[in-house]
Amino acid sequence: LAADYEVSRGTVRNALVLLARQGTIAPRRGSGWLVRTTVQSQRFSELRSFAQWAWSRGMEPGGLVVSQVRRAPTAVEVRRLRGGARTGDVLEVVRLRQLNGRNVMLERTVYPTWIAEFIEALPPDEPSVVGALEERHGVRMVHGEHSIDAIAASSDDARLLEVRRSSPLLRVNRVSYAADGSAIEA
Repeated sequence: LAADYEVSRGTVRNALVLLARQGTIAPRRGSGWLVRTTVQSQRFSELRSFAQWAWSRGMEPGGLVVSQVRRAPTAVEVRRLRGGARTGDVLEVVRLRQLNGRNVMLERTVYPTWIAEFIEALPPDEPSVVGALEERHGVRMVHGEHSIDAIAASSDDARLLEVRRSSPLLRVNRVSYAADGSAIEA
């Protein structure tokens, strides 16, 4: 690292110690340093929908449903959706998101039965699911829980996003709720 960045070994050691104190890396005997995968949280109120964010910056959001299927929920999905998926199927939607016509994000969302019909009725290229739910059905997301971490792109993700397999991706795990506490999506 000292040679690559044309700095002294002491500078590299100090940087590694600082990163270790921040929890970003950890020393591993015999292997050097290991990058830690820590989940970073952020308050839901600080995030807007993808489309709202894009429009606020003068960009054109886009969306395209890649797949949409009803299926039985997993135990994890029942728990994440606060039991809202305990009865009936969930709707699993994989949606490619675009900014100014360029693929930038992949959404994998599970919707409980009570909202699945609304989602299925949307056009496959709907730019804002959040906006459409509020405008057309009066469903407003008022609370959510989410975490952000980094993962490597799977073969499917890489193909859809037109990146190399194992490319680093940010992943947001989110569950959104309506005013009555009903889960809207995970």
